Amino acid sequence: MDASHANRTMLSLFAAEKDLTVVGEADDGVVTVRQALKLHPDVIIMDLMMPKKDGVAATAEIHAKLPDTRIVVLTSYSTSDTIAAALAAGAAGAIMKSADDSTLLTAIRVSH
Repeated sequence: MDASHANRTMLSLFAAEKDLTVVGEADDGVVTVRQALKLHPDVIIMDLMMPKKDGVAATAEIHAKLPDTRIVVLTSYSTSDTIAAALAAGAAGAIMKSADDSTLLTAIRVSH
């Protein structure tokens, strides 16, 4: 599944949830940081593998500037080092990309 298909699938999932509103989306880490600083979202779903600025660096920058914004890392990495780096950068939690929709929705709600 390519990134644009995954984004459309995720947006469809959130559209069905009455208590969740998507306020922005980004395809790279630089835009992610810019959007976060502009929109001040409650929760960010952060991919660790992004062009221009990886998810760990974007998480650290957003967390430093918006400490009340919760960041849930969405990853295909199974190594604890990568996930630990994201958590150390300020992520509230991490969830595997292979997780089912219910698990992702629960992680978002619990993080907020």
